[in-house]
Amino acid sequence: MAISGSQWTQGLVLGAALPLLLSACTARLLDAPTRDEVLLQIFRSSVQVVLEREGTAIRSGSGVMIAAEPTPLGTDCLVVTSGHTLSRRAPTDQVYTLLERRQAAAVKVRAEIIALQDDAAVDLALLKIRTEACFAARPGPFPALGDPVWVVAFPLGGNMTLAGGI
Repeated sequence: MAISGSQWTQGLVLGAALPLLLSACTARLLDAPTRDEVLLQIFRSSVQVVLEREGTAIRSGSGVMIAAEPTPLGTDCLVVTSGHTLSRRAPTDQVYTLLERRQAAAVKVRAEIIALQDDAAVDLALLKIRTEACFAARPGPFPALGDPVWVVAFPLGGNMTLAGGI
């Protein structure tokens, strides 16, 4: 099976983003940051991704801001999320990210889909948003067995949920 240049580029981008996604929501507390510092970084880099049809949310998922690039028009921010959240959408559907969900009023920002794959091998999407509120996750070390791990999610389009474990 031949791979087109576009498929290769998307695979490369999504392949490079996977380690960031996996390590962005983990932290070794032995490396100095306090629990509160770790959680603040996780909260700031976590977003809710919302797919809307005619102004009504029809699907949502969780995402992580992984990179920020200042431009003359503002800061471009890359967000990694699940591909299934955005697949099978209508051409007129709109994609948004909700930032600062830990605050009383979230910031809603329009998102552009850069890459999307939803199949048995890969379930990832890469979005671009423009916002000054981009707090890209800092990659941390992969957790070892017994290390504390924190995960932020927005299950079923609801409120932010924080789960921790070892």
